[in-house]
Amino acid sequence: MPAIYLTDFVDFVARSGQPKLTKVQELFTRPDYHPATDFYKPLRDGLREHHRQCGTRAEVPGLLPALTADAKKQASYALRLAGYSRFWGRRTLSWFEPPTACWQHATLDVKVSPHLGLRINDQPHLIQVWFKDERLKPTQVQLILSVLETELAPLMPAGTIFGLLQLSTGKLHVAGPRRPDLDLLLAGEADSFLRIWDGLERRAA
Repeated sequence: MPAIYLTDFVDFVARSGQPKLTKVQELFTRPDYHPATDFYKPLRDGLREHHRQCGTRAEVPGLLPALTADAKKQASYALRLAGYSRFWGRRTLSWFEPPTACWQHATLDVKVSPHLGLRINDQPHLIQVWFKDERLKPTQVQLILSVLETELAPLMPAGTIFGLLQLSTGKLHVAGPRRPDLDLLLAGEADSFLRIWDGLERRAA
């Protein structure tokens, strides 16, 4: 039974043709997770801990030295810390632990784990963070927000806002009216993913 992350599944959905096969092959052969190979883990953990400790917006740029001594990471992290400061702006933020869930279709498990649980001006937000450089496509935004809302709304108070933060720019995308037709798209794409995955398993047997 394949178990993948939400961002991986949405990346698969957003592709067409040969790149879909390439994405599944990449996931099929990917080694087990290890923190040492997770480029953004120190940044992700640092932002979460900063909120747990009731840190301020003014302190965000100063997080960099404690996050990493790697020059490549520092350049990337500095850009994203600046983006996070822009997102924070004049908002009042307070932390809560975000819940997790799993979107399932047949034998496919998609892990739904928002990075941030924030009360923004006292309104609860569950936020997935997009750490990559490439700009988000509208389809990616819609699908990520749809899955977040579908799986996590039952676990949250009414009025919770579901968001996707492009960290490099500080832009927060929020869910609009829910589109049930996206459920059909996700189910069809999950079937396609599983057909390719099953073919790779047969070939590897």
